[in-house]
Formats: sequence, structure tokens, C-alpha cells
Amino acid sequence: MQEYYNNGSAESIGLEQVYNYFWTIPNIDIYVATVPDRMHYLDLGLFRYQIEYTKELLGKSLEDKMNRRIAIIPRHPGLKIFAKGV
Repeated sequence: MQEYYNNGSAESIGLEQVYNYFWTIPNIDIYVATVPDRMHYLDLGLFRYQIEYTKELLGKSLEDKMNRRIAIIPRHPGLKIFAKGV
């Protein structure tokens, strides 16, 4: 993304040119910085509450619409789905 941003062709791939402060910091990897927070969040069991809260905000009709849209997303051909658990 940074390459498209720097050479002015971000619009050609649907990116909006917005200055990113983190690109000016040398040797930073935002993904490495956020993964422990996500793992801690999941370990606390807060993900379920976030989903329930979002469903409440959406209401039943928007929740159904979201479920239909998610269902039509093509799956990776090598993805293994365990319907009854591992």
C-alpha cells in the first residue's frame, strides 16, 4: 500500500490517499504490536460479548442481511470447516 501511496497511484486500486503517521516511524510493525492485545481479548472471553452487542445494535433485520452477505463470500478451497468441532 505504501508503494501505491508514494507513487500517487492509490486511487487506481481503490485506496484513498491519507497520511499514515506510522510510516514515518522506523522499524515498527503494527501487526506485531496488536496481536498480543487480540490474544488477551480472546482469552478474557470478550469476543462473544462484542458479537452480542453488535447484534443488538443491528436489530434482527440487519442481522439477517449481514448473515446473508457473509454466506455468499466464497470460501478458500483448502479451508477445512469442522461443523461438529475438532
